[in-house]
Amino acid sequence: PAMCMWSLTATWDKDVLDIEVHFSANVFTMGRGEYEFDIKFDKQGNEIEVTEIFKSKHNFGIRNISINRYEYLIHAPKYLILDLDADDGDIEIQDMGANINCQLSDGDLKISNVNAGSIKLTLDDGSLDMINVEAELDINIEDGDVMITDYNGEDCIIDIEDGQLDIERASGNFDINIDDGNTELRHLTASCLKAISSDGDIYIDLLETDTP
Repeated sequence: PAMCMWSLTATWDKDVLDIEVHFSANVFTMGRGEYEFDIKFDKQGNEIEVTEIFKSKHNFGIRNISINRYEYLIHAPKYLILDLDADDGDIEIQDMGANINCQLSDGDLKISNVNAGSIKLTLDDGSLDMINVEAELDINIEDGDVMITDYNGEDCIIDIEDGQLDIERASGNFDINIDDGNTELRHLTASCLKAISSDGDIYIDLLETDTP
């Protein structure tokens, strides 16, 4: 499968969604034909759906197409809500100011400098790195590690199967469930802390808590 790299940033002040796409592919043909790559935008109300399209037309003969890599560079206003479903590639999200819902398979996710109401993440076979984030978190990961640094939020729910969790300098209410992995919580301020680990160790450096 092709490797896909997403980079999303909201550092500019324009009320415009801008998407720049780069891709590389090997095309072997015996005969003739045309091949097109395009991006389809579908706006329904306040929602914009973006879909990639690779198609051929007027083909005669034999063809073999191997797409090696996609790279998406997306600039968006801070208030734009992100709902992303991707596979076979890495994603980097930064400087967003609205809710994020991301489902990712076979890729790593990095989130930095985000202040939002809520962030919901579902990862399969990939790791998560979060830096300087303020939001309610709902994280579900299978076969991947999680590193969270400088976090502040009301509720933080983390469920990991076959992976390690590292949290440093964080505050909020934490509900953590780890299966087959170690957990390290350093410089933690928690009104409520629940941490369960199956087949793994838990290290806690707790600065403050209301939990008995």
